[in-house]
Amino acid sequence: MSTKDPASALRNALRREMKTLANPTRAIQQQAYMKSAMPYLGLTAPELTQLLKTLLPAHPLPTEALWQTAVLHLWRKATHREERYAAVALAEYRPYKAWLTPQAVPMLEEMVVTGAWWDFVDHLATRHFFKLRTTHRKEVHKLMRQWARDPDIWRRRVAILFQLKARADTDEALLFHAIEYSMGEKEFFLRKAIGVGWIAGSLWPGSSWLGRRGAGRLRLCRSRGSGWGWLFRGGCRRGGRR
Repeated sequence: MSTKDPASALRNALRREMKTLANPTRAIQQQAYMKSAMPYLGLTAPELTQLLKTLLPAHPLPTEALWQTAVLHLWRKATHREERYAAVALAEYRPYKAWLTPQAVPMLEEMVVTGAWWDFVDHLATRHFFKLRTTHRKEVHKLMRQWARDPDIWRRRVAILFQLKARADTDEALLFHAIEYSMGEKEFFLRKAIGVGWIAGSLWPGSSWLGRRGAGRLRLCRSRGSGWGWLFRGGCRRGGRR
C-alpha cells in the first residue's frame, strides 16, 4: 500500500476486490430497479459489507484530513454505484466517529446534493446527520432550519427525515417547520418524506405537536377532482409554499 496516497490505495483495493465479486446479470437488474444513470457491479449488500469489514481496517487513515480526502476520493471518482456506497460507509466508519463533526458537513452536503437520489440521501440523513445531531445538536438543528427552505429538494428531504430515529427526543417544532415549508410541493420525493416524517413524529408516546396539536393543522385529504393534498388550517391545500 502506498503511504503517500492512502486514499488512492483504498480506492484501488476496493475496485480490485469488487471486480472479483461482480455479477453482470444482477448489476443490470439493480441499475434498472434504482433507475440509476451510474452502473452497478452487481454486488449484494452482504458481499459489500463483508468486503468493507476486510478492507477498511487494512487501509487505516490516521488523520481527519486523510479520512475526508478518502471519502471524497471514493465518491467523486466512482464509476459504479457500489463505490459510492463504500464512500458512505467510510464516512460513518466507527474508528473515525470522532471526526463526524460540523467540520464534516461540507463533505456530507456534497454527497447529498450530488448523490441526489433516495438511497444515498436517506442513509446520510438517518445515520450520518442523526449521529451528528447527538453530539452537535445546536449546530445541526440550525443547519436543518436552513435546509428546510433550501431550493434543493434533497437538502429539504434530509431536514424532514434526519430525526426519524429520534423518537421521544424529536424536536417537534423543527420537524413541523421542515414539513410545513414543503407541504404544497408536487415533487414525489418531498411528498413521500412528508408522509414518513409526519407519521414517525406522531406515533411515539408523548408526542404533542404532531400527534395532537399538529393533527388539526396537517392532515392528508382528498379534494374532488384534484387528487391528494394536505389539509392545512381548514382547507385541502395544493401547490405553492407557505
